[in-house]
Amino acid sequence: MIAAVSGCETIIKDYSNTPDNVAPGPVTNVSYTPFSGGVTFHYTLPDDEDIMGVKAVYTNEMGKEFLMLASGYIDTLTIIGLNTTEEREVNLYAIDNSGNVSTPVTVLITPGESELEVIAQTIVVAPSPGGIKISWDNPTRVYIAVETSYKDASGNFVPYDSYYSDAQEGRRSKLGSLEAVPVEFAVYVRNRWGNQSEVKYFTVTPDPYVSHPDMAGKVSFTVPYFHNNSAYTAMQSVSYEAWIKINNYSKVEPFMATIMGVEDGTDKTLMLRMVNDDVIQASAFGGGFMSNTHLELNKWYHLALTYDGSTVRLYINGQLDASRSRSGYHNMSVVNTNDGGFMIGQSLGARFFDGEIRDVRVWRVARTETEIRAGQCGVDPYSEGLIANWKFDEGHGTEIKDASPNHYDITSNGAFEWIVSPPCGYVEE
Repeated sequence: MIAAVSGCETIIKDYSNTPDNVAPGPVTNVSYTPFSGGVTFHYTLPDDEDIMGVKAVYTNEMGKEFLMLASGYIDTLTIIGLNTTEEREVNLYAIDNSGNVSTPVTVLITPGESELEVIAQTIVVAPSPGGIKISWDNPTRVYIAVETSYKDASGNFVPYDSYYSDAQEGRRSKLGSLEAVPVEFAVYVRNRWGNQSEVKYFTVTPDPYVSHPDMAGKVSFTVPYFHNNSAYTAMQSVSYEAWIKINNYSKVEPFMATIMGVEDGTDKTLMLRMVNDDVIQASAFGGGFMSNTHLELNKWYHLALTYDGSTVRLYINGQLDASRSRSGYHNMSVVNTNDGGFMIGQSLGARFFDGEIRDVRVWRVARTETEIRAGQCGVDPYSEGLIANWKFDEGHGTEIKDASPNHYDITSNGAFEWIVSPPCGYVEE
């Protein structure tokens, strides 16, 4: 015996009766409300004490038969998984406790527009490194798969990605290995019922990957053009910038790893280096100070060190991290027997940087925080005050070109591996 409460009235249905062979009456007063991909039926149940519920039997566009059930305590039943607005038949049956089924009530229905087509109309495709990123809207949060393929050199569409989601605002980034040339992509949406939307086609040029050196704690670059160059002997304003990703912290005493600058033991030089594993040290005019930020392994950081004649400032990812008052002139041209002068990735014959590096810049001006933030992903090579800009994006060889008009090209002291990664500013969603 099962009891259900409706308002102040308790309804009791007794299912302990002896099974019988008497079919219940059919449902009556049938109507329906369409919605995206289905309908909800409304009806009056037959006046049989042993009614268990109602079932709907229908066939979808793929020719697959489905059955949906509703309890005998409610007077509605919903069917879903319909992918077109074409008229179709649905048979409704009342079922009793003995498993007897009523005669069918056949209803012609017209579902609302398919939720898959609604979603497919919102799909937007944009380039990502070696592939594409896709966005879409899923207002009803139905669980879907977004299927993507691309046309290969033979003209055939081959699978590229399958992504499952019920997010209301869907996002998918897929890094690939496609070249940066126009590629035709095909995208459609499907659901668990086997239905799918119409295929949408997009022609997109994937973004290129960026190549840069892995210093690996064994190679470095010297800038011979700075050596004993009177233009860089007494600099009262200067800025260094670089993107770095640390592979490993230094394992050799004194546990320092030079990123860039001059280290010669005088009070007239500036440099950026890692100390105590995960901290940046700005070494300036015989003194130094540490970053407040601790740098993680395998994560890209943009570093900037500036000096304006009175203050040395360290910026990390475009934000001021630490500063100290200092005075003096920076001698970027110094070179002696203890060091190779201005270097990238090494100092004092050791202290190698074990990591990846790209877009290194040297300026004869103190860049502001606003300028640093705006130029993190690139600057005009003819920018005022720019001395050198090594992008480290050649992708081969050991020579690195200077993008500035000065053409201060540099060559490594050994071979290294070229690494590829997404371009600056790329965010995987």
